[in-house]
Amino acid sequence: MLTALVVSASGATEPFEMQSWAEEVQRIDDSDATGLGGLMRWMALAWRGEFAAAIEVCVAASLDERLRQGTRDMFVGIAVLDHFSLTDATRDTHELIPRALEVADRSDVALHRATCLLGAAWGIADSDPERALHLVSRAIN
Repeated sequence: MLTALVVSASGATEPFEMQSWAEEVQRIDDSDATGLGGLMRWMALAWRGEFAAAIEVCVAASLDERLRQGTRDMFVGIAVLDHFSLTDATRDTHELIPRALEVADRSDVALHRATCLLGAAWGIADSDPERALHLVSRAIN
């Protein structure tokens, strides 16, 4: 996974290669669920600009009871942040904001808390800018 991230970030891979890696990791993950398959599929789809499909992968993984709670929390954070920042979404079609706020309140992983708070802030920025600023402040802290 780390190799795929480094190689893709450097622009040294083609989208079809990322997809091939994602499929390979998903086959392994299907028999021993760790979440790496979902992460690779998310990354491959996002790399190709298929943001809606990438978000769907994260939403599904966030509900996968076979995964550890911390892994599901990570997927909630990615999904809520991507849903509002990478698409023109104005509605919380997956009800990610309340889930993200719940993760932010209980998780002991700073990255999960910050990602969830920032995604929720993005999602409510137009409707409740004061609360959005409060959530951003919490994420910073």
